[in-house]
Amino acid sequence: MLECTIVVRSEPKLPKKWVWCYFRNLVHTVYREIRHIGPVHDTAAKLHVVDPTLVRAASQCAAKRPLLKGTKLFERVADATTVAGVLKPYYDTTGLTLSDLVRLFEMKGWVKNYGGSRWANITRTTLELEAALRDGDIDRALALLCDRVRQLRHNTARLVPLPGEWHGYVREKWPQLCECRCKSGRDNYQEAM
Repeated sequence: MLECTIVVRSEPKLPKKWVWCYFRNLVHTVYREIRHIGPVHDTAAKLHVVDPTLVRAASQCAAKRPLLKGTKLFERVADATTVAGVLKPYYDTTGLTLSDLVRLFEMKGWVKNYGGSRWANITRTTLELEAALRDGDIDRALALLCDRVRQLRHNTARLVPLPGEWHGYVREKWPQLCECRCKSGRDNYQEAM
């Protein structure tokens, strides 16, 4: 298990801010990826949704693809420190919960390098972080981030970018760098805002 150490500057509440930074980015990135779903007739979709309980949401995602791709939704939640405050704009845009996203990412038929099991795993991890935040358990949230979140990979690269990787489309996928330090015998990695 990795030990998580927070770099505290002048703000005593930095660990809490750090956890919320990661949660907002995780929520943003999974909803950004779900923009690739669509109904059967959607030629741009990377997964055609035929499940009758999800077709309407797939149509919403297709219609809102540019909004989901960009950072406007993230900007609305950039300072949010409640689970509902972070999730509401994404739910309102897609009609999908995080649990719905897991179901969708687990579906067969994704085009290569889109959606799939890695994104289902990222979304399950986001749900675990959501539960820790709802419970007010910052220590559990910090342990989850250090042990799992920073090791997550999507289909083509690491999920959480290093500062030198934070450019171009990566800034749309992960809009805000989150400051932290996690240490173990094999890992001495620090991110900076």
